[in-house]
Amino acid sequence: MADRGIHKNIKILVVDDDPSLLKVVTMRIKSEGYTVQAAESPRAAMALAKKIPFDLALIDLKLGHESGIDLMEALKQQLPDLTTIILTAYGTIDSVVTAMQKGAQNYLTKPVAAKELLAQVETALNLHKTPQALPSMATPTDQADAFARFRNHSRQIQDLISVAAKVAQTDAPCLISGESGTGKEVLAQAIHQASERKEAAFVPLNCAAVPGGLFESELFGHMKGAFTGANQNREGLMSKAGEGTFF
Repeated sequence: MADRGIHKNIKILVVDDDPSLLKVVTMRIKSEGYTVQAAESPRAAMALAKKIPFDLALIDLKLGHESGIDLMEALKQQLPDLTTIILTAYGTIDSVVTAMQKGAQNYLTKPVAAKELLAQVETALNLHKTPQALPSMATPTDQADAFARFRNHSRQIQDLISVAAKVAQTDAPCLISGESGTGKEVLAQAIHQASERKEAAFVPLNCAAVPGGLFESELFGHMKGAFTGANQNREGLMSKAGEGTFF
């Protein structure tokens, strides 16, 4: 269990026009010892920001007829060092890119799982404290270009791309599953292009086309004479991928 006192000096603002969701998110963050204030409207949020120097704000993308992005920009004028996370049930890549272009650190799709919420809060606060120690990330414009071919597809595809855009900002292994012909490699290439690895190689391998006895050699290479027919040294595909992506 986390020490509830270690975060008490960190001040977090949560803004959402759904009272029940606002209460749940606020309680979850408070449970970790953070000092949290809740607001149901942009006006209430701005009033709080005039009195409290918040470190982090979690802001709903749509606040009734008002924009969470507009509120984020107004809050940043009041608190220039404020770190922000956008909460959205409208997970299109366009809205996410716009939010990040205008200064959001990240976004979370509602409903938000408690574990993911707290992990994102901690990550955002760490980024705020030590930006110089972090690797460079692909820009929101890079992501928009990488996923441009998916813009006019269904809501389900847009939700998938929202997740893919998140994955592209990490070095975590990613499993893409689906029937033959559904575009798994196309999506993998888009994730690669949206990542900080885009200048390095994207190396795909059709595993079904590789004879079982040569699989290890294909992946990791071999030295001349290692087996019958190995007439020269050969670099493996994993090595060719280098700092890029192996699919």
